[in-house]
Order: sequence, then structure tokens, then C-alpha cells
Amino acid sequence: FPSPTKGIVIYGKPTSRVCKVLWMCGECNVPFEKVDLWEDRTQPWYLAVNPKGTVPSFKDGDVVLNESNAAVFYVAHKYGAKHGVFPRDPKDLALATQWAEWGETSLVPAHNLIFFGSVRKSYPPSSRQPGQPTSEEVAAMIP
Repeated sequence: FPSPTKGIVIYGKPTSRVCKVLWMCGECNVPFEKVDLWEDRTQPWYLAVNPKGTVPSFKDGDVVLNESNAAVFYVAHKYGAKHGVFPRDPKDLALATQWAEWGETSLVPAHNLIFFGSVRKSYPPSSRQPGQPTSEEVAAMIP
């Protein structure tokens, strides 16, 4: 690996789902090293970290995760108790999990229509397909 850090290492671009892992580390005041990569995700050294070749990847000692919500929940559970970011009550934990799932299943598809065109510049927002929500509709989905 290109990083000798023994602490938390987060691999990927911050313009991806990496941002929520970075955010949770910030909320929990946990130091980390960020390895900014995108094209390198097919390199042998990275595939040794994450055989799927996706981002983010997250390492904390011998713990290696490669799904953003898993990394967020891990950081929140391990480091977030004293910062009030990990619910201990089963009901509150279920509600937090529900919002994380809503973000992935309901918000992300609509968000991507704007995000990829505006931030990644990978396609113009005008390429919206019939039936996909407009920017205004996406904004209205956010509670």
C-alpha cells in the first residue's frame, strides 16, 4: 500500500461516497489519512485493499471495509459515542439506519442527476431522461 499509516486510511475521491466517511470521521474528531485516488483503483496494490476495485475503501488497523455506509457505521459505533453520533437505543439506531438507506435508495438516484453533471462534469444536466426528477423535485425530496 502507498500508505504506512497505522491509523485510519480512507481511499477514494472526496467527490464520491467517500465524502460521508470523511464527514463522519470529522464529526467524531478522528484523525485519518486520505489517499485520493480514482484511476488507481484497478492497480494491484489497491485491489489488494479492495478486490472489487471500488471506492471508498476504509482501513482501521486490520479492519478493511469497502462500502461507505459500513465505514460510516463503524466509525460512528467505534469512535462516536462520546460525540453523540451513534444511537445506543435500538429504535434510534433503526431510524438512523433507515435514513442511511433512504439516502442510498431514494436520494442518490435523484442527486446523481445534478451531481455528475455539475461536480464531476461527466454529463450535462440536460441529459435528464424522461421520468427522472428535475432539480426542483430533488430539492423537494430532502426533509
